[in-house]
Amino acid sequence: MAESSGSLETVTEHERILQEIESTDTACLGPTLRSVYDDQPNAHQRFMEKLDARIRNHDREIEKMCNFHHQGFVEAINELLKVRADAEKLKVQVTDTNRRLQDAGKEVIAKTEESIRCRIQQRNIATVIDKLQLCLPALEMYSKLKEQISGKSFYQCCQFTQKDTWFSDIIHCGPYTWSGEVQWSVYPPSANVSRILCVALTL
Repeated sequence: MAESSGSLETVTEHERILQEIESTDTACLGPTLRSVYDDQPNAHQRFMEKLDARIRNHDREIEKMCNFHHQGFVEAINELLKVRADAEKLKVQVTDTNRRLQDAGKEVIAKTEESIRCRIQQRNIATVIDKLQLCLPALEMYSKLKEQISGKSFYQCCQFTQKDTWFSDIIHCGPYTWSGEVQWSVYPPSANVSRILCVALTL
Protein backbone atom coordinates (compact mmCIF):
# COMPACT_ATOMS: atom_id res chain seq x y z
CA MET A 1 0.00 0.00 0.00
CA ALA A 2 2.89 2.24 0.85
CA GLU A 3 4.48 1.46 -2.53
CA SER A 4 1.25 2.32 -4.31
CA SER A 5 1.05 5.57 -2.39
CA GLY A 6 4.65 6.38 -3.31
CA SER A 7 4.01 5.67 -6.98
CA LEU A 8 0.97 7.94 -6.92
CA GLU A 9 3.01 10.69 -5.36
CA THR A 10 5.70 10.19 -8.00
CA VAL A 11 3.16 10.37 -10.82
CA THR A 12 1.66 13.50 -9.28
CA GLU A 13 5.11 15.04 -8.93
CA HIS A 14 5.95 14.16 -12.53
CA GLU A 15 2.67 15.71 -13.67
CA ARG A 16 3.53 18.87 -11.77
CA ILE A 17 6.99 18.96 -13.33
CA LEU A 18 5.55 18.48 -16.83
CA GLN A 19 3.06 21.29 -16.31
CA GLU A 20 5.86 23.49 -15.04
CA ILE A 21 7.99 22.65 -18.09
CA GLU A 22 5.10 23.53 -20.40
CA SER A 23 4.40 26.84 -18.71
CA THR A 24 7.88 27.99 -17.67
CA ASP A 25 10.41 29.94 -19.67
CA THR A 26 13.18 27.72 -21.06
CA ALA A 27 15.81 29.78 -19.24
CA CYS A 28 14.35 28.67 -15.90
CA LEU A 29 14.07 24.90 -16.57
CA GLY A 30 17.33 23.98 -14.84
CA PRO A 31 15.96 23.72 -11.29
CA THR A 32 12.83 21.97 -12.52
CA LEU A 33 14.73 19.25 -14.38
CA ARG A 34 17.19 18.86 -11.51
CA SER A 35 14.33 17.90 -9.21
CA VAL A 36 13.73 14.81 -11.37
CA TYR A 37 17.12 13.38 -10.40
CA ASP A 38 16.59 14.24 -6.74
CA ASP A 39 13.54 11.98 -6.63
CA GLN A 40 13.30 8.23 -5.92
CA PRO A 41 15.45 5.63 -7.75
CA ASN A 42 14.41 5.01 -11.36
CA ALA A 43 12.32 8.20 -11.19
CA HIS A 44 14.20 9.51 -14.21
CA GLN A 45 13.06 6.57 -16.37
CA ARG A 46 9.48 6.93 -15.26
CA PHE A 47 9.62 10.67 -15.91
CA MET A 48 10.94 10.09 -19.46
CA GLU A 49 8.08 7.66 -20.13
CA LYS A 50 5.63 10.23 -18.84
CA LEU A 51 7.30 12.91 -20.96
CA ASP A 52 7.11 10.73 -24.10
CA ALA A 53 3.43 10.09 -23.46
CA ARG A 54 2.82 13.81 -23.04
CA ILE A 55 4.70 14.55 -26.26
CA ARG A 56 2.68 11.94 -28.19
CA ASN A 57 -0.50 13.45 -26.77
CA HIS A 58 0.53 16.92 -27.95
CA ASP A 59 1.47 15.51 -31.35
CA ARG A 60 -2.01 14.03 -31.71
CA GLU A 61 -3.59 17.34 -30.74
CA ILE A 62 -1.40 19.19 -33.24
CA GLU A 63 -2.28 16.66 -35.94
CA LYS A 64 -5.99 17.03 -35.20
CA MET A 65 -5.69 20.79 -35.35
CA CYS A 66 -3.77 20.65 -38.65
CA ASN A 67 -6.32 18.25 -40.14
CA PHE A 68 -9.15 20.47 -38.97
CA HIS A 69 -7.60 23.63 -40.48
CA HIS A 70 -6.00 21.95 -43.51
CA GLN A 71 -8.85 22.69 -45.92
CA GLY A 72 -9.08 26.29 -44.75
CA PHE A 73 -5.31 26.63 -45.11
CA VAL A 74 -5.43 25.26 -48.66
CA GLU A 75 -8.28 27.60 -49.54
CA ALA A 76 -6.38 30.53 -48.04
CA ILE A 77 -3.30 29.66 -50.11
CA ASN A 78 -5.44 29.45 -53.26
CA GLU A 79 -6.99 32.82 -52.47
CA LEU A 80 -3.54 34.29 -51.92
CA LEU A 81 -2.41 32.94 -55.29
CA LYS A 82 -5.45 34.51 -56.94
CA VAL A 83 -4.78 37.77 -55.14
CA ARG A 84 -1.16 37.68 -56.32
CA ALA A 85 -2.28 37.21 -59.92
CA ASP A 86 -4.81 40.04 -59.55
CA ALA A 87 -2.14 42.18 -57.91
CA GLU A 88 0.18 41.62 -60.87
CA LYS A 89 -2.57 42.65 -63.28
CA LEU A 90 -3.36 45.69 -61.14
CA LYS A 91 0.32 46.63 -61.05
CA VAL A 92 0.48 46.51 -64.85
CA GLN A 93 -2.69 48.61 -65.12
CA VAL A 94 -1.42 51.16 -62.59
CA THR A 95 1.92 51.42 -64.40
CA ASP A 96 0.19 51.91 -67.74
CA THR A 97 -2.22 54.46 -66.26
CA ASN A 98 0.67 56.36 -64.67
CA ARG A 99 2.55 56.42 -67.99
CA ARG A 100 -0.50 57.72 -69.85
CA LEU A 101 -1.11 60.33 -67.16
CA GLN A 102 2.52 61.46 -67.40
CA ASP A 103 2.23 61.80 -71.18
CA ALA A 104 -1.09 63.65 -70.87
CA GLY A 105 0.41 65.89 -68.20
CA LYS A 106 3.30 66.83 -70.47
CA GLU A 107 0.85 67.77 -73.21
CA VAL A 108 -1.24 69.81 -70.76
CA ILE A 109 1.87 71.62 -69.53
CA ALA A 110 2.90 72.42 -73.11
CA LYS A 111 -0.61 73.70 -73.92
CA THR A 112 -0.65 75.77 -70.72
CA GLU A 113 2.72 77.35 -71.49
CA GLU A 114 1.58 78.11 -75.04
CA SER A 115 -1.63 79.64 -73.69
CA ILE A 116 0.37 81.80 -71.27
CA ARG A 117 2.61 83.02 -74.10
CA CYS A 118 -0.44 83.83 -76.24
CA ARG A 119 -2.04 85.76 -73.39
CA ILE A 120 1.15 87.74 -72.83
CA GLN A 121 1.36 88.55 -76.54
CA GLN A 122 -2.31 89.52 -76.59
CA ARG A 123 -1.81 91.80 -73.60
CA ASN A 124 1.28 93.39 -75.17
CA ILE A 125 -0.57 93.96 -78.45
CA ALA A 126 -3.47 95.61 -76.60
CA THR A 127 -1.01 97.82 -74.70
CA VAL A 128 0.75 98.85 -77.92
CA ILE A 129 -2.58 99.66 -79.57
CA ASP A 130 -3.54 101.87 -76.62
CA LYS A 131 -0.21 103.68 -76.73
CA LEU A 132 -0.39 104.15 -80.49
CA GLN A 133 -3.84 105.64 -80.14
CA LEU A 134 -2.37 108.15 -77.71
CA CYS A 135 0.27 109.01 -80.31
CA LEU A 136 -2.12 109.51 -83.21
CA PRO A 137 -3.00 113.17 -82.44
CA ALA A 138 0.67 114.10 -82.11
CA LEU A 139 1.59 112.22 -85.28
CA GLU A 140 -1.20 113.95 -87.19
CA MET A 141 0.04 117.33 -85.98
CA TYR A 142 3.58 116.34 -86.90
CA SER A 143 2.41 115.47 -90.40
CA LYS A 144 0.72 118.88 -90.70
CA LEU A 145 3.90 120.56 -89.46
CA LYS A 146 5.97 118.84 -92.16
CA GLU A 147 3.43 119.85 -94.79
CA GLN A 148 3.59 123.49 -93.65
CA ILE A 149 7.39 123.44 -93.72
CA SER A 150 7.37 121.86 -97.18
CA GLY A 151 4.82 124.45 -98.36
CA LYS A 152 6.87 127.26 -96.78
CA SER A 153 3.93 128.29 -94.59
CA PHE A 154 6.39 129.57 -92.04
CA TYR A 155 3.99 131.80 -90.17
CA GLN A 156 1.62 128.91 -89.51
CA CYS A 157 4.64 126.80 -88.52
CA CYS A 158 5.70 129.42 -86.03
CA GLN A 159 2.25 129.54 -84.47
CA PHE A 160 2.06 125.77 -84.49
CA THR A 161 5.37 125.26 -82.68
CA GLN A 162 4.37 127.70 -79.96
CA LYS A 163 1.79 125.16 -78.79
CA ASP A 164 3.51 122.68 -76.49
CA THR A 165 0.39 120.65 -75.79
CA TRP A 166 0.85 118.41 -78.83
CA PHE A 167 4.12 117.04 -77.35
CA SER A 168 2.31 115.73 -74.25
CA ASP A 169 0.75 112.94 -76.31
CA ILE A 170 4.20 111.69 -77.26
CA ILE A 171 5.35 111.77 -73.63
CA HIS A 172 2.41 109.59 -72.58
CA CYS A 173 3.42 106.82 -74.99
CA GLY A 174 5.57 105.11 -72.40
CA PRO A 175 9.17 103.80 -72.26
CA TYR A 176 9.15 101.89 -75.55
CA THR A 177 11.81 101.87 -78.26
CA TRP A 178 9.39 102.95 -80.95
CA SER A 179 8.13 105.74 -78.65
CA GLY A 180 11.65 107.10 -78.33
CA GLU A 181 12.12 106.96 -82.09
CA VAL A 182 8.87 108.88 -82.61
CA GLN A 183 9.96 111.54 -80.12
CA TRP A 184 13.34 111.96 -81.83
CA SER A 185 11.64 112.21 -85.20
CA VAL A 186 9.22 114.88 -83.94
CA TYR A 187 11.43 117.13 -81.87
CA PRO A 188 14.10 118.09 -84.45
CA PRO A 189 11.70 119.68 -86.97
CA SER A 190 9.92 121.65 -84.28
CA ALA A 191 13.21 122.79 -82.77
CA ASN A 192 14.51 123.86 -86.16
CA VAL A 193 11.41 125.84 -87.17
CA SER A 194 12.88 129.08 -85.81
CA ARG A 195 16.10 128.50 -87.71
CA ILE A 196 14.16 127.74 -90.90
CA LEU A 197 12.06 130.89 -90.46
CA CYS A 198 15.16 133.03 -90.03
CA VAL A 199 16.69 131.62 -93.19
CA ALA A 200 13.43 132.11 -95.11
CA LEU A 201 13.04 135.73 -93.99
CA THR A 202 16.51 136.60 -95.16
CA LEU A 203 15.79 135.37 -98.67
